[in-house]
Amino acid sequence: MKHGFGFGQFFVRFLVMLYLMEIYDIGFLDWVLLTHSNFFPHFCPELKGITGPLQFGYNRKEHVLHFILYIPTSAVIAWVCTLF
Repeated sequence: MKHGFGFGQFFVRFLVMLYLMEIYDIGFLDWVLLTHSNFFPHFCPELKGITGPLQFGYNRKEHVLHFILYIPTSAVIAWVCTLF
């Protein structure tokens, strides 16, 4: 941790990190690996026909919940960081 960082600087850093992580999860893991590649069916043949582009967005509510929960989570982590 760098000295001299305020609550706002920590908050923005953590919020950006968490949002980028979620966007990566949606963009790469869900879009590419689950729906547009043969990655999982290659290793687990019983998944053939289950995964595909129609399955994209099946956990949309969970992603929206994550985006909302990241705001208070970032605030708490930023507050803890300002205590040190």
